[in-house]
Amino acid sequence: MVGSTVDVNISQKTLSFAEYLEYSGKPGVLYELDRGQLLEMPTTTGLHNLICKFLTVEFLRHLVSENLNLVAIDLTGVRTEENTSRIPDVVVCHQSFWKKVCERKGAAVLNFDEKPLLVVEVTSQNWRDDYSTKRTEYSRYSGVLDRRLRAGAGAVV
Repeated sequence: MVGSTVDVNISQKTLSFAEYLEYSGKPGVLYELDRGQLLEMPTTTGLHNLICKFLTVEFLRHLVSENLNLVAIDLTGVRTEENTSRIPDVVVCHQSFWKKVCERKGAAVLNFDEKPLLVVEVTSQNWRDDYSTKRTEYSRYSGVLDRRLRAGAGAVV
């Protein structure tokens, strides 16, 4: 991600999770919800995008080859707390959960009962800003695999 800050707080009003799902911000901009505060996500680098696309394609290839009833998706939110939703780089979940998300109105977010099996955060220059927060939130779903890459993008959680 570009820049020295993780997210830019763009809302002074506290939003509920339901309000977040219906929020329409700037076109082409992704927003996370952090304890009711709307956060604009910074633009990612080309390398970051390349790594994310590679991981998504490789996960999909594996899931199909093993005939697993799972999907690997990007740009999908994961509700981590009552009024918090993160948008990890790659999510692996049951196809039935993804179908439910697609049938709902509003933002594509897995809810508490639609637990992802794998969440991948490819971090960049700003990884220290949000690493511990997101790692703690995601760990509520299951164990956390923490692999730090020494070259390129930083850490993958």
